[in-house]
Amino acid sequence: MRHGARVRRFAVLGVGALVGALGCEAGDDTAVIVPDAGEASDVPTDPGDDTVDVPLVPLDRPDVPAAIDVPELPDVPAAMDAVDALDVPPDAGPAACRAPADCAGDPRGGVCDVLTGRCVECVPTADTCPAARHCDPVSLACVDGCRSDEGCRTASDGGSVNLRCDTARHECVACVEDVDCAVGRVCTGGVCVSGCSASRACPGAETCCGGACVDLMASTVSCGTCDNRCGLPNAAAFCRAGSCAVSTCTGGFADCDTTAANGCEVNAQTDVAHCGACGTVCPMGPHVAARACVVGRCGITCDVGFADCDGDLANGCEADLVTSPTQCGTCGTVCPARPQAGPACVSRACALRCDAGFADCDGALANGCEVDVRVSASHCGACGRACAVPNASAACAASMCAITTCAAGFGNCNGRYDDGCEAPLDTPGNCGACGRTVAEVCDGADNDCDGLVDEGCPTGIDSLRDLFASLQFGGSGGGSFADVCPGGVAVGFVGRAASRIDQLGVRCMRLELVEDRGARPYRYTVRTTGGVSSPGARGGGGGSAFSADCEAGSFVSSIRGRSGSRVDQFAFGCGFWQVVGTPTTGWRLDHVATAARGTWGGGGGSVFAYECPDGPSGQHTAVTTLSGRSGSELDAIGVRCGLPDIVVR
Repeated sequence: MRHGARVRRFAVLGVGALVGALGCEAGDDTAVIVPDAGEASDVPTDPGDDTVDVPLVPLDRPDVPAAIDVPELPDVPAAMDAVDALDVPPDAGPAACRAPADCAGDPRGGVCDVLTGRCVECVPTADTCPAARHCDPVSLACVDGCRSDEGCRTASDGGSVNLRCDTARHECVACVEDVDCAVGRVCTGGVCVSGCSASRACPGAETCCGGACVDLMASTVSCGTCDNRCGLPNAAAFCRAGSCAVSTCTGGFADCDTTAANGCEVNAQTDVAHCGACGTVCPMGPHVAARACVVGRCGITCDVGFADCDGDLANGCEADLVTSPTQCGTCGTVCPARPQAGPACVSRACALRCDAGFADCDGALANGCEVDVRVSASHCGACGRACAVPNASAACAASMCAITTCAAGFGNCNGRYDDGCEAPLDTPGNCGACGRTVAEVCDGADNDCDGLVDEGCPTGIDSLRDLFASLQFGGSGGGSFADVCPGGVAVGFVGRAASRIDQLGVRCMRLELVEDRGARPYRYTVRTTGGVSSPGARGGGGGSAFSADCEAGSFVSSIRGRSGSRVDQFAFGCGFWQVVGTPTTGWRLDHVATAARGTWGGGGGSVFAYECPDGPSGQHTAVTTLSGRSGSELDAIGVRCGLPDIVVR
């Protein structure tokens, strides 16, 4: 084509594009390609003709089914000649594109519009614009306006999608479909609004009714089910737990049966069982002849001789106009009072009546009932009855004479008023108080009112009585012996020992009763006292000497050791007696153990042990005698045990 040649071909450009899109008839393998203005063309032109001879260029297009009709190209109007003013320079651009690779490096864009054969910035069918821009279908250029949700991301939100792209309008919106909205809201015009649909559920327990979420448990227009409106007789209704219920009653009516179906069924203006309010029953009190409910207030009619003077319907016609001193004959008529005399009404007229506990003892009406017979010692319970009895002071209480105090040393032991305080209180049967018997205790006083002090209390101990003897522990050699503690008990032992007990002797002391008057009652013990004596030692002179006593006041109460043909080992236990009992129950000796003593000798022979047994009434005995056999050696030992008697006053 020559430079400056006018090419009249633009009128068929669009049609050529259409033909290129639809293809040729079935079996035709050619297509018309119309170069765009400014593109270079090697097609020769006729200098005398304004039209361009366009050769057929073969295309590699698939066969088009014969069923597709290709419309005929319309005539190009003469007005299209106006574009002849465009000069088409030779070799103005590349040939028409058929694939994106043909547009590589093309300044117009790297995308091939296969419908027109042009290289453009974008095509709508495969939009490659940035996410915040979209391909304009007319200019085939990227313009402002999102093409996807990514275009609605912002840097401030960390890249998370906070808006959606409306691809029809290319605008960033809050939503494009219902699922973009929270439960209970739907998408309308890109905005989430309250609502619901068949595919969009309501939150929680709400139900979709007519496009709105409602609580069927509380909605007055959809109560229990959609469109179930609450309306009840004589009532303003509301929805409670899916059922219509009465909110407030109207026109003086009340809902007394709490049944929603009949609304407010009671006329509280006239119903005597529900007067003014449910359950307010007009009372049928005492002496009421009739009752009524008028404008929600109860009223009554009284029996003859009675009146409702206090206005309290609950107690009915409470005033007895025949006998009431405060409503005597008519309401408000009060009978005058006299001193200690309550006013009285007799047959609708005022009279005098003494107050309870008072009496008119002088017969004068002017001073009323002047005597309080409840407390008067001269008029106790009745006029003229005086209070006076032997060995006592008397008074009137609750209209009865009673003894207030007895004379010293006397008591009202029979509980009678008429003989006063008749009993002296220094006898065993009334010891310090009526009917009191007291056991004597050891405390220096006459506790039982028998004239004796501390009778039956311990004063000392009597001679010891041997009650038990142990076995002989050891052999049978030597001669027998029995060393008795004269008038006392064993308190320790002396002897000699090495691998055996070569010699043994008992140490003795007397016993005494010890009275502790610092205690109440007095406390008694039996302990050893005085000097130590010994009948002598038995056995030989071998081994080393030893001597041991029980702690002060204690005595020997057990022995133990080892023996075979001789006495191989020896030790002993100690204790003292505590006197237990009362003058009434008697006395006994309880053993209280103290620290043991020993051990002496060797480890031969067999173990033996002997504890002084309990005597009568469980009283523990003490060692009184050391017995055994001896010669040049100590061959065997044993003990005897005894118990003293307690002497009482």
